[in-house]
Amino acid sequence: MTFINKLHSTPQNYSDFTVPLKIKASDISIVIPVRNNQEELDLFLTEFFNTQNPHIYPKEIIIVDNNSRRPITIPQHFQGNNLSIRLLKCVKNDLASARNVGINYAKGDWILFTDSHCLPSESFIEGYLNSI
Repeated sequence: MTFINKLHSTPQNYSDFTVPLKIKASDISIVIPVRNNQEELDLFLTEFFNTQNPHIYPKEIIIVDNNSRRPITIPQHFQGNNLSIRLLKCVKNDLASARNVGINYAKGDWILFTDSHCLPSESFIEGYLNSI
């Protein structure tokens, strides 16, 4: 799991660079690159909705299909949970390209990368929010 800022700002002096004192869940876009892993992606989404409180949902979840043999889908029962889940395609066969596709379409100021085979715990988002 990786958490980065997407503001694209470069400080003139790195000692002047500061991180916001408070990040809201709605500032976060979760990006999940996936290749040939529909079953574990479905398990990730199931666990996400079972463990996360709606008041700390991120702005969106972006799933990037990285040339799966069978195209990745988002089952209908995951839609309509007051959370945008978008499915994008990446034509290059590498993880970095899939992550870059997700970043380019993300609407959040902060990007939380995770993998489709990871399972979110109850502190998946809240842990980042509290660590600031």
